[in-house]
Amino acid sequence: MKSKLSHKFVSGFTLIELMVTVGIFAFMTALILARYSSFNSGTLLTNTAYDIALTIRQAQTYGMSVMTNNASSPNFSSAYGVYFNKSTTSLFKFVANSGMYGGNTYSPLSDSTINTYNLKQGATIKSLCAGNICSGSSQNFQMSIMFLRPDPSAIISYSTSNGNGAWSTGISSAQIVVTSGDGSNSHTIVIRQNGQISVQ
Repeated sequence: MKSKLSHKFVSGFTLIELMVTVGIFAFMTALILARYSSFNSGTLLTNTAYDIALTIRQAQTYGMSVMTNNASSPNFSSAYGVYFNKSTTSLFKFVANSGMYGGNTYSPLSDSTINTYNLKQGATIKSLCAGNICSGSSQNFQMSIMFLRPDPSAIISYSTSNGNGAWSTGISSAQIVVTSGDGSNSHTIVIRQNGQISVQ
């Protein structure tokens, strides 16, 4: 009499199935990491752009109020604003200017620096535009956005000379373009003469 043989089938992965699964997992992980890096860079740059816009808004608030720039010898006639220099693309300055009161044109010689802001995570100021005049590759391009009470309007000035020469005024708008360290993201801060500030 022949004995019956029982066959047991054990389910599991073959080597090919395992390799395909690991390959898909590795691909998805790499894709998520790449997207996260880009997302993180974009978020940091957005924060930087809004920091610049908020600093300009703070200057507008100071300029409209009776903020003094000297506690020991109060002087309530200073203009407040932000100063940019194309030769230093990783920073900008929050300044007070005591020489603009009484209709005088802007000169950085009258600036007293309240704070210097360094851009973080490799962000840089790619270009500055005052009206239709942009910095391009010129390292001599300087721009200021000042506010002087009682007018909430922005006083936008620029200079293309190396030093403290004549500054052009009466500009209708200004743009500051900031870019991430790898150049993959950028934002534009727009300031209009009527005092409106926006981030694009």
